[in-house]
Amino acid sequence: MISLVIPVFYVERYLSECLDSITSQSFRKIQIIAVDGASNDASGSILDLRSQIEPRLRVIHLDKQGPGRARNEGINSATGEYVWFVDGDDVITPGCLQEIAQRIETSQPDVLLVDSDVIAADGRVTPGDDHRLFSQRTESCFTLTAVPKAAEFSLVSWNKIIRREFLLSSGITFLETWPHEDVPFSCSILMKAQRLCTLNYSCYQYRKGRPGSATMTGNSNRHFRIFESWSPVLERVQKSTDSGDPTVTAQVYKALFERAIWQYSTILDAKGYVGRSDRRRFFARMHWHFANYAPPGYHATGGFRAVKFNLIARDAYIRYFALAPLNRLRVAISDAVNGRRRPSPPAANAIPVPLVDSTRRDQ
Repeated sequence: MISLVIPVFYVERYLSECLDSITSQSFRKIQIIAVDGASNDASGSILDLRSQIEPRLRVIHLDKQGPGRARNEGINSATGEYVWFVDGDDVITPGCLQEIAQRIETSQPDVLLVDSDVIAADGRVTPGDDHRLFSQRTESCFTLTAVPKAAEFSLVSWNKIIRREFLLSSGITFLETWPHEDVPFSCSILMKAQRLCTLNYSCYQYRKGRPGSATMTGNSNRHFRIFESWSPVLERVQKSTDSGDPTVTAQVYKALFERAIWQYSTILDAKGYVGRSDRRRFFARMHWHFANYAPPGYHATGGFRAVKFNLIARDAYIRYFALAPLNRLRVAISDAVNGRRRPSPPAANAIPVPLVDSTRRDQ
């Protein structure tokens, strides 16, 4: 039923735990495809040894790096009804495959969005940034046109279980440059899916800020690639809205535009992502995107985010960074009030309600 595709690159420390979290599940109708992207550590050897004792595991060795390239190769080799991308340094949670299978059988979605947790550097596990969205139950499938707020879900590969025939027929693939190779993939998937569903169950645990990860190491300009990732998406929705495309409404355009600007600002604000000497240049690119892609008559609303957006719109670089201490205080207060506790799942007979707005801090 499910093909799990694992891009592997310099994750020898975490890879066995990742594989164990999959193979120890009681649900057995799975295929595991691990794609080694030219790792020089022990990752490839770990995979080869595991494949000798795990018949469901297929190992592919590539001669080039990149998670997008590895995932694309995994798509081509998958045979399951659905495809799930799992990073080699992360884990899936006990019992999640059974929960996913049950939701797939009852809803037959094109894309199933699943909740996640964060593994901090000290090992603490806390609810992921999407948990407020998942606390609002939706019993039936929907489209991005009907629920534009679905653009608020993290634009990563691992929170989506995707029907393979839908994925292949869409022609959507990952960028081969990284990081942020999964942004245009996720946006395209959300826009094309006719049946989006959610599962209010924590299925995934990802390591945030891991030393050596693609987001934390590499070329000093690596995070400028976020603009390259978003540009074709914003150009597409801009043209589609102008042409009267019924699937890309003004509300969808606005939701994706705001999602892009918020992600830019999140990257700029994150510690260690953009060097101090590059911040002014990054901010200038962000302002250019705001000025050139803002929907006609756009006006930001909604508290602190609106303040940031208005400063970006006015190219007010100095005033923008003057807000940094206030933003850190706001986040600290929010975490203290909420306790970063996962809300209890709604009762089985809960009344469906729309997805609500969520103030995000991550991609």
